[in-house]
Amino acid sequence: DKQLANYNKAATTDENEQATLLLRANDIACWGSFIVHPDWDKDDFKRLMRYIRKLKPELTTFSPLVPHPMTPLYETFKSRLLYDVSDYDKWNFGDVLIRPSKMSLRAYYFEVLKLALMINFNWHSVRYTLKAFPLRNTLKMLTGFNTLFSVYIKNFLMRH
Repeated sequence: DKQLANYNKAATTDENEQATLLLRANDIACWGSFIVHPDWDKDDFKRLMRYIRKLKPELTTFSPLVPHPMTPLYETFKSRLLYDVSDYDKWNFGDVLIRPSKMSLRAYYFEVLKLALMINFNWHSVRYTLKAFPLRNTLKMLTGFNTLFSVYIKNFLMRH
């Protein structure tokens, strides 16, 4: 709840859980979107995975925290940035932009890889995707996942 408040999110984790139940009760798919923080350790990633398993959103996405220039977050993290703001290709929602504080960058990317696999290959989401979307769209989504996953693998192997 503290991290949600830091992101100016008004809802608590309990309220998000209630909203998920309400959506499910009314046959509405839930899309969970999460931010992974550079100050997390392995236990924080495990907590997020448990929370996602508990919520069981039909679709789930996540991104590393992106501290956009001219925001308070940018000022907070600018001394830990891995890339210059002019390196536009890296300023996306896939690359880790902030040097992690509680583990090496490689270990952090490993946790990101595990999270990506858990999110994209859990049976609940796979079943929903195959049922809800035409095969062509499902293949496009899989292509997008593969592209992002390859970025994580490359960064895991290349970054220290």
